[in-house]
Amino acid sequence: MYVETARTFSSPPAEVHAALVAPATQASKAAAVGALDYRMTTRADGDRLEVVTRRRIATTRMPEFVKTLVNPSITVVETERWDAPGSDGSRTAEFLIDIDGAPIELRGSAYLTVVDGGSRLEWTGDLEATVPFFRSRITEAALSSVLETIEIEYEILERTLSRTRAD
Repeated sequence: MYVETARTFSSPPAEVHAALVAPATQASKAAAVGALDYRMTTRADGDRLEVVTRRRIATTRMPEFVKTLVNPSITVVETERWDAPGSDGSRTAEFLIDIDGAPIELRGSAYLTVVDGGSRLEWTGDLEATVPFFRSRITEAALSSVLETIEIEYEILERTLSRTRAD
């Protein structure tokens, strides 16, 4: 299932990217999605940056048919590989969201571009389930969770960037 979502920010791409990959932002996202525990690692290679977050989440809010396929908790491993910034500060990334203990993943690209004095962050990708009989039901259930998590991240970015502008 194809997934696409975007948000425009009044801050330039460099500021949005810095906020996006900041440990405080990722910790806030983990708390907002109810993570039981959380870990983040980063690895820089020149101006390229890999960010890996692991969030263990209880399955209590998942549909009953999904709970029968997974453990009482799942670990969401989110890997983002950001390219070096362009001359205007824009960046692209490849990402993978893999759910250990669940037959689903989201793989795609992120685009952080300059728009009208600010920036636009866009996520596009393919959400795939590997269980043949429940594929569409699992994908639909996961889609709402994925979109909710991205929306939470957008809101955290908005708050972080507005505090940065106020300082």
